[in-house]
Amino acid sequence: MSIQNKIPASLIAFGVVQIVAFSFFMAGLDSNINQNEKDHIRLSERVRIMEISVHSQAVTIARMDENIKAILKSLTR
Repeated sequence: MSIQNKIPASLIAFGVVQIVAFSFFMAGLDSNINQNEKDHIRLSERVRIMEISVHSQAVTIARMDENIKAILKSLTR
């Protein structure tokens, strides 16, 4: 008795189809991971640029506030 006589051909074909489908699924996951890594790098760079811009704006607003205070102080004398 060989193992070929005990296992139906349809079951073997089903196993092969599942292996192929799993391979395609894993390839898709790998592609998604790579795309997410690229998006993460791009978004991290945008956040860094925005943080620099916000800091620059905060410094400018602080200078404007100090200038306004100085002007008001000179007007009230």
